[in-house]
Amino acid sequence: MSFNWSEICSNWILQNCHEYNQDECIEAFTIIERYMGRDWLEEKYRYMKGLVAVIPILELGKILKILKESSKKTVISLQPHKGN
Repeated sequence: MSFNWSEICSNWILQNCHEYNQDECIEAFTIIERYMGRDWLEEKYRYMKGLVAVIPILELGKILKILKESSKKTVISLQPHKGN
């Protein structure tokens, strides 16, 4: 199940959702869920909400996206998370 904007706002950002780029947030959460798993994401940031959680999630999403794109050109192998 992919993340949606409503879920990200209510469970992660908590306040001032309008200050975040909706598409960027959804993309970051989705790519992390795909490669790390939703359980990993929820466990890692269980006690962190708001800016302190969202900024690292956005950055990790960017990193994973770059690695995914780079893996098409190099020997890096980034495989989707299989889940439980």
